[in-house]
Amino acid sequence: MKKNIIICLLLLCNWLYSQNQMKDSYLGFTPKTPDISSLGKYIDKPISLSSGSVNVSVPIYTLPINSNISIPINLQYNTQGIKVSEVASSVGQGWNLSPMGTVTRSIRGKRDNYNDSPFYLQSIATAKNSLMNNSTGVNTDVWLDQNAENVDLEPDEFNVSLFNMNFKFFYDFSSHKFVSTPLNNIKIIPTLNNYGNIVDFKIIDGSGNTYFFGKSDDNDSRFEVIDEVSSTSISNDSAFSSGTDPQFNTWLLVKITTNDNKTVRFYYDDNSISAPDLTKQDVYLTSQYKYFANNFDFFNGKYDVVSWSSGNPVVIGNKYPISSEIAKTKDGKVYNIYSAPVTLDKIIKRIVYENTEIEFIKSTIARKDFNSYSLDKIKIKDNNNLVKTYQLNHGYFNVEFPTPMNDFSRSNNYIFTPNFDRAIPRLKLDGVSEYDKTNQLISKHNFEYFPGQLPSRLSFAQDFFGYYNGHTENTELIPNINFKYANSVKSAGTANRAVREDYSKIGMLKKITYPTEGSTEFDYENHTYQAINDINEVVIGNLFSMETKYVFFASEQASDPNTGEQLPPEMNYEMNWEFEEDTSVDLNTQIEQVFDENHGANNSYNIIIYRKVNGNWQIFTLMSHTIDKTVFFPKGEYLLTAHRDVLTVNEGGLFDSAGGFTLMMSFLGPVKNNQQPNTNPESIQNAGGLRIKSIVQKENNVELLRTEYSYNETVGGKVYSTGMLHGYPLLVTENFYEGINKFYGVIDYPFRNSSSSNIIYGQVTEISVDQQNNKKIKKEYFFENNAPLEATDMATIEHRTRTPYMGWKLGNLKKTLFYKQNDNGNYTLIQKDTIIYDRKNLVLNENFGVRIEPRDRVLLSTFGATNPDDYVYKTDYKFEYYPLFSDFSFESKKKVTELFENKTLITSVDNIYSNPHYQLSNKKTTFPDNSLSEISYAYAYEKGNQLMISKNLVEIPLEIITNKMSGNNTKVLSKTETVYPKTTAEIINNTNQLVLPLSVISYDIQNNMLSMEVTYDKYDSKGNLQQYTTKAGISTTIIWGYDKTQPIAKIEGAKLSDISQSLIETIVDASISDAQLGTSASEQALINALDLFRNNSSFSGFQISTYTYDPLIGVRSITPPSGIREVYIYDTANRLKEIRENSATGKILKEYQYNYKN
Repeated sequence: MKKNIIICLLLLCNWLYSQNQMKDSYLGFTPKTPDISSLGKYIDKPISLSSGSVNVSVPIYTLPINSNISIPINLQYNTQGIKVSEVASSVGQGWNLSPMGTVTRSIRGKRDNYNDSPFYLQSIATAKNSLMNNSTGVNTDVWLDQNAENVDLEPDEFNVSLFNMNFKFFYDFSSHKFVSTPLNNIKIIPTLNNYGNIVDFKIIDGSGNTYFFGKSDDNDSRFEVIDEVSSTSISNDSAFSSGTDPQFNTWLLVKITTNDNKTVRFYYDDNSISAPDLTKQDVYLTSQYKYFANNFDFFNGKYDVVSWSSGNPVVIGNKYPISSEIAKTKDGKVYNIYSAPVTLDKIIKRIVYENTEIEFIKSTIARKDFNSYSLDKIKIKDNNNLVKTYQLNHGYFNVEFPTPMNDFSRSNNYIFTPNFDRAIPRLKLDGVSEYDKTNQLISKHNFEYFPGQLPSRLSFAQDFFGYYNGHTENTELIPNINFKYANSVKSAGTANRAVREDYSKIGMLKKITYPTEGSTEFDYENHTYQAINDINEVVIGNLFSMETKYVFFASEQASDPNTGEQLPPEMNYEMNWEFEEDTSVDLNTQIEQVFDENHGANNSYNIIIYRKVNGNWQIFTLMSHTIDKTVFFPKGEYLLTAHRDVLTVNEGGLFDSAGGFTLMMSFLGPVKNNQQPNTNPESIQNAGGLRIKSIVQKENNVELLRTEYSYNETVGGKVYSTGMLHGYPLLVTENFYEGINKFYGVIDYPFRNSSSSNIIYGQVTEISVDQQNNKKIKKEYFFENNAPLEATDMATIEHRTRTPYMGWKLGNLKKTLFYKQNDNGNYTLIQKDTIIYDRKNLVLNENFGVRIEPRDRVLLSTFGATNPDDYVYKTDYKFEYYPLFSDFSFESKKKVTELFENKTLITSVDNIYSNPHYQLSNKKTTFPDNSLSEISYAYAYEKGNQLMISKNLVEIPLEIITNKMSGNNTKVLSKTETVYPKTTAEIINNTNQLVLPLSVISYDIQNNMLSMEVTYDKYDSKGNLQQYTTKAGISTTIIWGYDKTQPIAKIEGAKLSDISQSLIETIVDASISDAQLGTSASEQALINALDLFRNNSSFSGFQISTYTYDPLIGVRSITPPSGIREVYIYDTANRLKEIRENSATGKILKEYQYNYKN
């Protein structure tokens, strides 16, 4: 299977010839705060087996707002592993608080200016033309030389993380609007200052709910952002330089205003501690790299001809510039760049909705591992009365190891040894305790983790993906990978970056013990993959290194250099191998005792490579002297033979010794050793990070259910991983300067990825074993793991096109197979679900952005020059284009096939999105008897409701028609239309200009005519329905209490105007008093008031029901028109305990029991 690798270009943020420190784009970032970074794991790849992850969460509370918004408060755990450089969130390592709401910006190049669209578009076109001309021209391009460093042509990336939506968006300067990926109905409205910079955001969803980020639109003057004050970059030479300018790239959710005028506010607290000096500051290793020439010319030629004056290069040779870093390449010097950011972090403090408040209390004790505070408690309150408290019980990883591990990284972190030690402990969530309003313990969750000692965040003991691998002997991060150097192979670094499962599992969640007598245990394993997906297909052989077949025969050698086996006296050598695809190979041979004037005759060795064609070996190439060339090997099997032809003097020949030979094949391509067993082909690659291997459910420590997962498939007797790697870590930029490679140690920067998994699996098999009846249930899930990339005509040999983001298309479930286990242990397929996806409204902008990197300056002329300063140079540029890709992907067809012994039943559903917007137009269901049901939907656009469109109320179905078809007959089963006002003049049912339903119209099938089902006559200021009238002409009035949050009375037969306002105020005031006091006496006073209301003589002709509540717990009593009251009683954990008749001591109607462990 094909493997591809990303070879990324680097942006040189500042090309300062006079400075010794070379800069690139990966050195100039400010790490995100831990909480924001942990949320990034959930942005575009939700919890799914397609990424080997499962949903592990502790629910705290769900705050209901209206029919389409509720805010869940959960503690979520990331089962995909913990990177060495990762900082624990305020909840604990691996955990995070479910997202409230953030908009985060990743600056590309410079911060975008949205007042300069014409300049931006003109610059893009000019840059493109200049780059294409410059790549082949002989003259220096004036525009590029003047603007390459100063013009920002890379659009910034934004990420929205909300409790109910996650997506990215970019600003398209050609259309002058933000474009979401994927496309959706959401409106993004920024506030710009006079300089064209974003101040805050307003986002409106498709139901007309508005989310405010940074700042509200009312008299609330708070400005809630995470302020990145400064960032200092420090090299291992102790060279300090300023990093980013003060700016904010994270806007926090401050308010939600719903379409029915409900308001939720979010408040934050400062969560940063100033460090007194550098040794106490939070430091990140942001870059590690070194330069290596790829030929001898670097040492003996043009790159070495340079002198230095006051630390600056003076050109003597024909290349410029030559930095001190390049000059020190001979010594193999490793360069480290550290970042010491100063960030004014925030932590959620309160969520307030009506009388409900959720309070988040940070610890009063500073964290040991980071300059901030942990989240200590979460309190749920109603009318300022405590309902319950959740206590987060914290500790630290590594405290059980008083002696630090012998980590060579410590002494190689230079001036940051104190910071290295501070980064050893990691915040740990040991459990969560739940307390009632009297502070009595109700329940407790306990967490257990895989044991072992974890390294410092600054440790070099990392695999290629940044996870712990136990190799504490590493003195650098640049891996021990080979590259071709002249006619030999050279190692770039010394670090062992191998993936090691036992070490990467240390500190991972192993067991949850619940308040009940049950527990859940987790086991993990490392990711695997079979192929890599990238738009720039650069094929690789084995993980992160050039595949090399290397054979060396010394004189009189008598053993196979690869296997160590003894060779026969004639010293013939053979080696078999196979290329799984067409491969270009750098072939190098050096043969001793060669007669150059007559190659092939009387040479020490003749080397022949055979290729198997139709089962027979045929000569592919013959080598009898020293060669160095590129040879194209078609896919197939090959055999190398080496035969010594020249005899020694003792053997009657001309030479004292037999001579030897060296052969090296270097190639970028997957190679399989044909002796490898089929069950474990070499093409399966391990990758860092973890996937779920098994989940075990226990009760009283007795195993009840075990679920195991497999991510492989078997084809033709061979086992393959179904994993596809999306996004290859950057290891090297070849020819960063001409003839010079740049190797990287920090491959994956802390907190910069916006997704939690780079590997998506195409197939996952789940087998659950019920230990009680010894039965197995098997399911096979098939996912989309290789979304096709859009073709562009932009890529040429001179430049690259960056792979566009398309995470929303990956991981979609395509098929599920359900099996039952037979008595003989075999499985029988009983159901197959298949899903087909489609897309619409493709957006593909190839000129979306361009990254320009000036590299070499080529000497053009010295004519008339009296000193090197007068030489004429031409700058070579490397560049890549940013394409913008987006679409709306949807489930177009789902088919469910049920398999029985004697028949098969098929039910299929077709989803049709025929309109320009992103809402379902038609849903057609075909049943096993071939009958057809069709549901059609119409929205604001179809109904021409411009008022709703202006407020983005575009996802609300206004008309629903259900038809049933059998043969050629079509029957209308139902047709309903919800009528909304189309102009502000039509808003007659409320005084707050709320766009709310006016009526519901249905189709009378019997009489073939439309009829009014209900009219919605009145709403209050918070969008609560106060009066409606049915088609029978009977009105019903609803009285809202508890500060307009709960209905306390329903009067059937009465209009609101029929009820005295004083009577309404009496029961409303009693409900407010009950909400504020929350006592049995206040509730009884409300019941008494409601009974007086019910029994009022003016209501004798009406049917009245009344209700009381504990607003955050549930209904306390319901009294129907009959007057027989049901009383709902809750335990101290706010769980429904009993339903009694008439009073709390009345007859028990229903009883509920919960068996919880003490």
